[in-house]
Amino acid sequence: MSTNVTYMGRLPEAWIARPRVREARELIRYRWKLVALRTSAKTQVHAVLGKAGVHVPMTDVFSRTGPACLAAVGLGAVYRLRVDSLLRLVGVLDDEVARLDRECARTLADDPGYRAVQTIPGIGPVLAATMLAEIGDVTRFPGPAQLSSWAGLTPCHRASDTKVHRGPITKQGATLLRWACVEAVQRSTADTPMRRLHDCIINRRGTEARSTAKTAAARKLLTLVYTRCATEKSAAWRARPRCEQAGTRPTRDRGVSSPRLGGVAVSLIDPVGRREPPHAQAHPAPSGRAPAKE
Repeated sequence: MSTNVTYMGRLPEAWIARPRVREARELIRYRWKLVALRTSAKTQVHAVLGKAGVHVPMTDVFSRTGPACLAAVGLGAVYRLRVDSLLRLVGVLDDEVARLDRECARTLADDPGYRAVQTIPGIGPVLAATMLAEIGDVTRFPGPAQLSSWAGLTPCHRASDTKVHRGPITKQGATLLRWACVEAVQRSTADTPMRRLHDCIINRRGTEARSTAKTAAARKLLTLVYTRCATEKSAAWRARPRCEQAGTRPTRDRGVSSPRLGGVAVSLIDPVGRREPPHAQAHPAPSGRAPAKE
């Protein structure tokens, strides 16, 4: 049975990212960890100030004038020691995050999709690098709907006979990709398709549907990301010399890899390639002439 499913091309494939994609993911995910540590350190500073009953007359105590204001605040010896230590940690983490940003930009500098995605309103270098690293090769998805499902931005659907239950999004797949899409939607301006869709849902369903509107706009933005990346990859392939195009066109055949793709598609049952089904091996095709009688 498994051999027949493999032969018909209905068996799922395991996509293995290439070393360059894995390195980009390592940089992006490590940056996310450092940003989380920096946020924790900043939150601890606010907690110490609140514990000491100190009111800071500014919205951002980590701006250019923030350290001078914190230095002038009267704190106890223990509280002052902790605040100074946290401020030093924030400074070190800022330098490391900036270093990772430069390294990510250098790694993806020659990727046409990296430049194309940044033309979408709300997406900058950091969000573009996050999306490109998490998606990998966009041509492994047949369309934007499959990419949205892989990213967990599609609603869950449970059906039994005539009963259908639709719930919130599945939240399966790449967490950083969903975060990047939602973050880009929040940064987009009012004249973008994502913001217009967001405002339309709010006007129709009220302010209670803000999360639903944000999720719908994030899925629309991911559709634009897929379109831009796929278009740029196709244009880059057509711009290559004819001798280099031979044998590098993307294929949907199961168990077949392409040098152009950002990974290798490996069949879960038959990694070598297609095999003839058992019935074809046991019964060869007739030659069109009846066998001679003995």
